[in-house]
Amino acid sequence: MSARIVLLTNDQAAARALASRLAAGPGLSLIIEQIPSGVSPYGALSRTVRAVVGDRLVDRLVRYRAPVQVRRLLAWEEAAQQRADTFLMRELASAGYAAEWPTGVPRFSTTDINAETSVERIRSARPDVLVVFGAQLLRAPLLALPTRGALYAHSSLLPHYRGTRSEFWQCLHNDPEHVGITFHLVDAGVDTGHILFQHATESDWPTDPFHLRVLNTMHVLHHYPDVVQRYLDGALVAMEQPGPGGTTYRLKDHTVARRMELFQRTQGS
Repeated sequence: MSARIVLLTNDQAAARALASRLAAGPGLSLIIEQIPSGVSPYGALSRTVRAVVGDRLVDRLVRYRAPVQVRRLLAWEEAAQQRADTFLMRELASAGYAAEWPTGVPRFSTTDINAETSVERIRSARPDVLVVFGAQLLRAPLLALPTRGALYAHSSLLPHYRGTRSEFWQCLHNDPEHVGITFHLVDAGVDTGHILFQHATESDWPTDPFHLRVLNTMHVLHHYPDVVQRYLDGALVAMEQPGPGGTTYRLKDHTVARRMELFQRTQGS
């Protein structure tokens, strides 16, 4: 009997492409799709203004009132993200990866993968393994469900650059040596699980984190199905991460000041 694989992911082009590749082999029993919660991050006054004049106009006004250098930073990041989005779609097409959900695989949408309703839906699938890609951190009740554990693809060569926005920190620290992807088992920590497979990512250097993210994503899409199959077959040995070493970065560390530092370096100032 084939293994029961559950994918925990989001509704992005790369996530849909991965789902299609997993469904083609080694197989896929269920897709859990994390969608935005719809909860506004803004205060009451801001929500009222946005409801009247619209988000785009408010964002433009906020940007207009920001210091000139911050406006330039935001414009640079927006342009780099747009280039990366275009690059990703071109790379997906070139690789023949369909950015569509696979037919015949049930899909359950939720705003919280760790919610009781999500856990119960996954439990009903009796998963052998959870495959995680672009989803929130998994809590203990969810991690206890699969008989063979949960797998995750992280965009750095662990133990270096644990946490969020690895590519940003690699670019900021001018560190191409640790650029790559790591497939590892998920434990209670943040990117601290045993390593299954690593692959270095080659790129022209220096580069920007948005472009680097696409390169890493394409490597993840290429290797993930094979890593899952080899893990289920017992052909991969889980290796404990070397230590001590490595820094864990949080979203709060991604400050305007640090973003400005990288931006100014790209502009030669």
